Amino acid sequence: MAKEIFTMSEEKVSRRNYVKYAGAAVVVVAGAAAGAYYATRPTAPAEPEVLKIAYDFAPCEAPFFVAITNKFFEAEGLTQKFEIFPCGSAAELREAIHTGNAILGYCAYEFIPAVDESADYKYVMGMHTGCHELFVSSRLVDQGITDEKSLANYIIQGRDAGEKRDVCISTVGNSPYFFFGMFLEQNGLSFDDVNVTVYEMPSVITAMQQGKFDIACEWDPIPWMAERDIGAKIILDPAVDAPYNRMYCCYVGMNNTFMKTYPDITMKVLKALYKANIWVGENPQEAGE
Repeated sequence: MAKEIFTMSEEKVSRRNYVKYAGAAVVVVAGAAAGAYYATRPTAPAEPEVLKIAYDFAPCEAPFFVAITNKFFEAEGLTQKFEIFPCGSAAELREAIHTGNAILGYCAYEFIPAVDESADYKYVMGMHTGCHELFVSSRLVDQGITDEKSLANYIIQGRDAGEKRDVCISTVGNSPYFFFGMFLEQNGLSFDDVNVTVYEMPSVITAMQQGKFDIACEWDPIPWMAERDIGAKIILDPAVDAPYNRMYCCYVGMNNTFMKTYPDITMKVLKALYKANIWVGENPQEAGE
């Protein structure tokens, strides 16, 4: 998979609400499709009148609504009507794009297996970073474990003593899982050095408070609520902490057949979404409303 999909540009600022959305970059996948299209110059098919965006009710997808309501698609010269295609789960969203019932949608690491299994699906644009954080319980904070290095040493000490530390992640294979894997690799560790325990997100804070684990990596707003309610501490925030702030957690995925058939529309859609990402970062209050 192209490195450009996973690595962000150098253009960064310190404000988290801007960084989360400001780094999106249209990658070479769609551009390559456009190049192949113009090299062969097939007969242009009739353009669709309606373009559907798959949506599974995540705040990450705010740029889709912004692009529609702020008329960024029209500004790129698109005349199609854009509609939101509601999905009940990430799997349903993935299937909607694969079947062509929707042309694009938000996606995360979980969709990689479907791509590897030849689903009609392409990662085409980085969306943002900072959707999840690595945090520890107040018990570890009291032991002086308050940063990345001290947490890594805590895990190493447990491993060397034959006592793997328990780490809570709500779903094996989701974006927090991959992010925690990046933390482990960055510090010379692997998943073999810890025990991954799974809890449903609503119960994570209570389980940590009860002492069932002291380390967790979860989606917003769980880490921030844990800090507020039970004295936990966020150790790593990938929206601002290097080197993790150079890697996306969320992406735009498109129907591959559509992308190859309509490269001009594809590029205009991605340019509009890029502008919407920037707008969300610069106007967080309005975006939230």
